[in-house]
Amino acid sequence: METAPPLQMSLDVVMADKEQLWNKMIEKHRLARHSYKDVSSWLFGDLHGTTIFLPTELRLDV
Repeated sequence: METAPPLQMSLDVVMADKEQLWNKMIEKHRLARHSYKDVSSWLFGDLHGTTIFLPTELRLDV
């Protein structure tokens, strides 16, 4: 699978709207009900430098 060039991005910004996706995964996979905010600290990732390599085609199958 080809990947795009490295892309610097803020995880805190990119992941800000993913709570609904998290809740769908909890339902589908019968996971323990922990709130998205309680299990994530994207700013922590940002503070340690984040380079994300994305495939040229991205598909999330929740």
